[in-house]
Amino acid sequence: VDRVMAEGSLYAPELAALLEDDQTLVVIKTIDALGNLGGEAAFKYLLPVVNHPDPEIQSAAESVLDKIRDMGDNY
Repeated sequence: VDRVMAEGSLYAPELAALLEDDQTLVVIKTIDALGNLGGEAAFKYLLPVVNHPDPEIQSAAESVLDKIRDMGDNY
């Protein structure tokens, strides 16, 4: 995740693949990492996650999407 973060949104698709991981912690950390990247790509990958069956993951995605919106990125 650190390597991906350092390279920026160029790796958003690779990072977003981890949103499908079976481990809740991996998914939540991925959501946070995408939120730190921000931008349209992160928003696009995170939007469907608000419908995830795990309420903890839904909540994390909603929080990060709010953060992206607060940063002025309106998608």
